[in-house]
Amino acid sequence: MTGTFIFDLDGTLSDTIPIIVMSTRGAMAELGISGVSDEQIISCIGMPLTDTGELFLGAGRGREYADKYMEYFDRCPLRPRAFDGIPELLQRLRDDGHTLCIATSKRDRAAFSTLHDIGVYDYFSVIVTCENCPDHKPGPGPALKAMELSRSAPERSIFVGDSLYDFYCARAAGIACCAVSYGACSGEALAAAGAELVADSVAELRQILLDFAARID
Repeated sequence: MTGTFIFDLDGTLSDTIPIIVMSTRGAMAELGISGVSDEQIISCIGMPLTDTGELFLGAGRGREYADKYMEYFDRCPLRPRAFDGIPELLQRLRDDGHTLCIATSKRDRAAFSTLHDIGVYDYFSVIVTCENCPDHKPGPGPALKAMELSRSAPERSIFVGDSLYDFYCARAAGIACCAVSYGACSGEALAAAGAELVADSVAELRQILLDFAARID
């Protein structure tokens, strides 16, 4: 039988963290936000942009921040790329008949653009963003929405993500999670939060996911 594999996007499939940092720096400079480290910026990856904006600018200014961020994201000279081995992994899972989903805190336009840029858009039958799911990470909403749209059972589903927001989302939804340490969060931090499956490379991720697929077969 087949399973459902729910993937975060930034830092999991796509090497976009340098783009996020650069776009955030531009938006913050124009909005007068200073004294924020790269580590603080990276710690916000996984939150919707409006939530990040309210964190740094205050209540009611999240949309202002999100719009300014997107201006810099759209003209960023860096472009997203898939981590080496990701397209081949997605191809293998799809060829084996599994359902592939995206659960990201990006807006629709940014999510679709990134998926097209890295060449994996067509692998996914379900794409959950902050615009079609009001319950954001770290709540269970994105994972539950992906399972609802793909008509998947929790015991046959696994969430793959690089941040604590992803891990908490999967745990709250009651599904398995494989955390990856090559993105926004270290393996030590993920393990300390309770992640039992941590992949330090795409090769390790591939083996963990194929083992999961074999167990539910």
